[in-house]
Amino acid sequence: MKKALLLFCILAISTGCATEVKKRFTVIVEPPDADITVVPAADLPVQKYHSPAEITVSLPKDPDLASKSRMEIKRDAYKPKTIGLGNIEEGETLRVRLDKIVHYRLTYRMLGPVQSDILRYRDKVVDVSITPGDHRFSLSITNLSQKPLKILWQQAQYIDYQNRQHRVVHSGIKPQDRNSLIPPQEIPAGGKLEQDFVPVSAIFYSPEKRSYDTRPLFPVDSDLALALKGRTFSLFLPLEIDRAIIPDYSFRFQVVEAIKEQ
Repeated sequence: MKKALLLFCILAISTGCATEVKKRFTVIVEPPDADITVVPAADLPVQKYHSPAEITVSLPKDPDLASKSRMEIKRDAYKPKTIGLGNIEEGETLRVRLDKIVHYRLTYRMLGPVQSDILRYRDKVVDVSITPGDHRFSLSITNLSQKPLKILWQQAQYIDYQNRQHRVVHSGIKPQDRNSLIPPQEIPAGGKLEQDFVPVSAIFYSPEKRSYDTRPLFPVDSDLALALKGRTFSLFLPLEIDRAIIPDYSFRFQVVEAIKEQ
């Protein structure tokens, strides 16, 4: 029986029925001394290298499994890069350039409904502060009226600096429920709410992190941030009080400066 099984394995390999296939290639990274992690999927062993590197890796023959195989290249102070192993040819010399990490700090001013350098608006009903961050907006709202107030999140809207419209979702909603109906949030008379919120379109599932992540609101990690100066964006936050919807709370902002941080 053992001889028959051994013969079957030999025949399977010789006829091209092996479950793995080897691929050899060279990786040269600029700048040098980058860390390379090869993740071949299908529970095959992870391999680690230091560039420049000659790599030999076993990949699953199954196309679906092979498509999940990847190479991660990292170096301190540079943006990491991920490359699918299926896109690399046998014997290829792959030259990879990493981009240096930069970060720009943006400053803003409110243009409407009033002009405010501290991004704050107050009337007889509410006292509102909205602070844009790299990945989310922070909202602080105090109900100055004598009646409960509701934020109608399902109708709220963000119009970005490219004039694209987005639904928004606050941090009290699970990322996987972002496309579901978002119930209103009530603020009692004299009460205060502090809440982060993001565009629904900015939320995505990251297979590498195995969790949800959020794309940045602005390209602050590249020199494209310089072109943001003077651009405008707006937030529409409809409120309901005493069963009447107040549609007037549309907040418009402008990017004042994009300051490169060292």
